[in-house]
Amino acid sequence: MIKASPKCWRAFSESILHIKEERVAGASTCGRWAAEAALELCRCDPGLREDTIARAAEMIEGANPSMATLSNVAELLRTFRTCRSLVPVLTALLHHLDRSPGLVAENLRRFLGGERPSVVTISFSSTVLRAAAEGLFSRVVVLESRPGGEGVDMALKLRSLGIDTALVPDALAHTYVEQCDYVVFGADAVTGDGFVVNKVGSALLTHLAQVFGKRVVVLTEAFKATIRPLSSLPMVRRTFELPRWSGVELPIFEPVPIDRV
Repeated sequence: MIKASPKCWRAFSESILHIKEERVAGASTCGRWAAEAALELCRCDPGLREDTIARAAEMIEGANPSMATLSNVAELLRTFRTCRSLVPVLTALLHHLDRSPGLVAENLRRFLGGERPSVVTISFSSTVLRAAAEGLFSRVVVLESRPGGEGVDMALKLRSLGIDTALVPDALAHTYVEQCDYVVFGADAVTGDGFVVNKVGSALLTHLAQVFGKRVVVLTEAFKATIRPLSSLPMVRRTFELPRWSGVELPIFEPVPIDRV
């Protein structure tokens, strides 16, 4: 039984439901939302019992089991167990998450050594978006990223920032990978046994990169790493409505062996 202020618990539950229903934002954003929700819950009801905090951890992790950021936030709740301990920890985490995209972009800048490559990417990634916003790419080609279509949102955001952007069907990935300098994408998790988990279509991009001799760069924060093996990280599936064919259940994430990047 949940022992918490109904108002505080309701607000927390609504925040986690929002993460569960989110269809565009990636692991960085969802992890931030989860940390903010947990922090607000503790500030709202500082006397939460350990079993209630454990239940909050379950809900965060269950919102999207493929995202390591959510399982890592949940693990913090299980480890520190009291709001008195969690408030400073979650506050520090949010500060770290604020700085992480800039650090990732700076690492990429050093890696590129002044080069401004054309890149192909997939889905919506806040780390890729930050790198593009800092002028690190000469052109960004974004795959539609079906079945969810998150690439459309990514392309629109890039274009709104004045970045040379092209939105192309997934079926033309081979054409644009052959023409580009790099394949670049984000990550929803990096597992302890050597896999990058990202949007379906990422594995195909890395295969095409091998075929055409292109380099693959994954832009991700350390908080997306987990010691858990791939076998313990469920690949979330969702139901999609395709033209003239309804109720198709499809995976939305897939693993990529780390030796491909």
